[in-house]
Amino acid sequence: MRWARYIRTAGDDQFGEQWEVLARDPVLVVTGGGFDPRVPRALRRLLEVAKAQVDVVRIELTGATEDPEIAAITQANRTAVDALIADAGGTLIDQPFPSVQSLRSAGVNISRAFHEAGYLDRHKQILVDVSGLPRSVYFPLVLGLLRASATTWDGDLHVVACDSHEVDSALIEEGAEAPGPLGGFAGPTSDSAWATTIWIPVLGEGMSEQLAALLDAIGPEEVVPVLPFPSADPRRGDNLVLEHRELLTDDRFAVESRNYIYASEANPFDLYRAITDLHDRYQSALRILGAAKFVLSTHSSKLLSIGVLLAAYENGLEVMHVSPSRYGLRAGVDVASLANAGQLVDLWLAGEPYR
Repeated sequence: MRWARYIRTAGDDQFGEQWEVLARDPVLVVTGGGFDPRVPRALRRLLEVAKAQVDVVRIELTGATEDPEIAAITQANRTAVDALIADAGGTLIDQPFPSVQSLRSAGVNISRAFHEAGYLDRHKQILVDVSGLPRSVYFPLVLGLLRASATTWDGDLHVVACDSHEVDSALIEEGAEAPGPLGGFAGPTSDSAWATTIWIPVLGEGMSEQLAALLDAIGPEEVVPVLPFPSADPRRGDNLVLEHRELLTDDRFAVESRNYIYASEANPFDLYRAITDLHDRYQSALRILGAAKFVLSTHSSKLLSIGVLLAAYENGLEVMHVSPSRYGLRAGVDVASLANAGQLVDLWLAGEPYR
């Protein structure tokens, strides 16, 4: 496994200590331009310890919104990032959101524009902050950077997420596009029939509608759900099973008790290893009958989603997704407290440690 050994730091202090050493060379930070309260968190901590110049590419995510609270939070994030970069003397580049109908196409277009702009030629240290980015954007973006690292770019790639179950629970997703693969994750193409189709969904709260839509679209012979354990809330896995019990006991799901994967909520490399190991065992067992088709989907935290991304990248697997048409915050949440909740988790995905 590419990431059998890995480098991961957890906590704002460890994040700062690591980047105090790494940020002696210029750093490029990729962040989102939306309303997520966590958007300025990693950049602020990085700038507190950086010795070299820090530049930012801010990916614009949404157009005008009719919700004044969301608009105010978005503007506050923009103002905070503008001030941080201005004070530090770095460069801030706004990457516009493509004018396309599908969010999946938008993510691929953003990744292409990122490479065409030559950012990799000017930076050896790249930090992608996925805290404020949707999966439809950061999946193809990180995929493109991993591919570049394996071919033409010899820099260090980091992904950071502010891991906070409080913030994840406060975010809401409304509306939905038709199910489809995320950009760059359409999986293998094969003219021969698959021996079986296995769906691995990472379960999350409030996602029953999306799970039902994916079940119809994928039509798997077997379902292997992922539950977060260990978790900050020891009962979270049990609560997810209770929430989705109708789907999990549906004849089409037919999930057996031994068919659950348990993966650490705070360590995406744990989920990456579990999926990769399961994939290898199925392919070995079914070799005489043909290959098993694996389809992944993620409905949980940003960290667990990175575990899905890494497993899909290494094994060439399909990642299906139901993109929401609108994101928002639950009524009555304290935005200031959410901005300081959780901890920064840095994942060193490519570069010096893996050569």
